[in-house]
Amino acid sequence: MTREEVKHVRNIAYVVVNAEGKLENVVRLVESIIDAEKAKFRQKGAVIYLFGRQMANTSQNSILANVNHVEKPEKFNSAEFKRWQQKMLFYLTTLNLAKFFNKKAPILNKNETDRTTVAAVDTWKREDFLCKNYILNGLDDTLYNVYSPIETSKEVWKCLDKKYKTADASMKKFVVGRFLDFKMPDSKTVMNQVQQLQLILHELHAEKMTLSESFQVAAVIEKLPPSWKYFKNYLKQ
Repeated sequence: MTREEVKHVRNIAYVVVNAEGKLENVVRLVESIIDAEKAKFRQKGAVIYLFGRQMANTSQNSILANVNHVEKPEKFNSAEFKRWQQKMLFYLTTLNLAKFFNKKAPILNKNETDRTTVAAVDTWKREDFLCKNYILNGLDDTLYNVYSPIETSKEVWKCLDKKYKTADASMKKFVVGRFLDFKMPDSKTVMNQVQQLQLILHELHAEKMTLSESFQVAAVIEKLPPSWKYFKNYLKQ
């Protein structure tokens, strides 16, 4: 540090020293410190000196929206995973916890004694624990028991994503199969069967498989009962 920087030591919240060959780990530690300070919603900027450069935290007004105004997602019970996932991701973002899904945890060496490094790692573990339990508390009791033994929030999120995105893909195939196999027998009224077909089409839309209006009309005509053969031919002209 320069002489001018030494004068301001009393006002420095953290001091991070860049050990030779460990730049990547230092950067992770600094990011963890900054994230920890943001989570506290401090009014005053915390000043960090790194490699002779001064960085100031933003004020409370510029960090995040007040989480009190964010609705907590309903509990997930294996249905509508995409909707629940999007709501939970937004909720965790307002809490400044969504970072754990794509950032690596800072590494603590076996014989590490530096207080700043240890504090940064402890902060990371504590916030990751909070993130994990916010996700778990968004699951119903049955799913909670399944996923609670998983150690980190990132692993919980990945397991849910893998499990239920696959299930969503299977649901799409199921709905498509129902649409393709749907037939109108003469034993039932046409209007009731058309309404059933419309419900299947709505399910396709809900799965983001949009069909053009002309295709939907052609599909309804093609699936009319056998006794409507001549009328079908007339409509196709």
